[in-house]
Amino acid sequence: MDLRSRLKKLEQTISEASTTAQHEEGCICFPPGEPPAFRWVAEVETAAAVRCPLHGMRFDAIDRPVVFLPKWARPEDYATVDWPYHSPQYSKAWRASFPPNLWPADERWQFQPERTATLILRDGTELPSGGCAWSENDETMRVPHAG
Repeated sequence: MDLRSRLKKLEQTISEASTTAQHEEGCICFPPGEPPAFRWVAEVETAAAVRCPLHGMRFDAIDRPVVFLPKWARPEDYATVDWPYHSPQYSKAWRASFPPNLWPADERWQFQPERTATLILRDGTELPSGGCAWSENDETMRVPHAG
C-alpha cells in the first residue's frame, strides 16, 4: 500500500469510529449529513422539543427546502417508519420525534381570507401548522433554538 491509500484508509476508519460513537444505543439524534425534512413549522417544533438523552439538541438549522410529498408517499405510521433512502439512525430519530398515537396528522386547508393549514392529530386535536417549515427568504428550515 502506498502512503495515500494508507492515509485514506485511516481517515475512513476514524470517520466511521466517530460516527458509531456518536450514535450509541440510546441516541435519538439525526445523523450529521442527514438533516430531517419537515413540511410544517408545527412538525419542526414537535421534533425539536424531543431531546436526546445523551446529546440534548438533536439537530440544528437545516439548509434545504422541503420538497412536497403527496399524501400517498407519506408514512402512515410514524412508530414503525423506515425511510428507505436514509440510514437506520435517521429512521430511529424520526420515530422518536413524534408520538405515534398522534402522528402523522391530517391536513385541513382554509383558503379565505388567506391560505392556511391546520393539522388534525389522530386524537382529534387541531394544531395550527405554523406555515411551511422553510423560510422563503433564505430557504433554510426554521428551527426553534433551545433556551
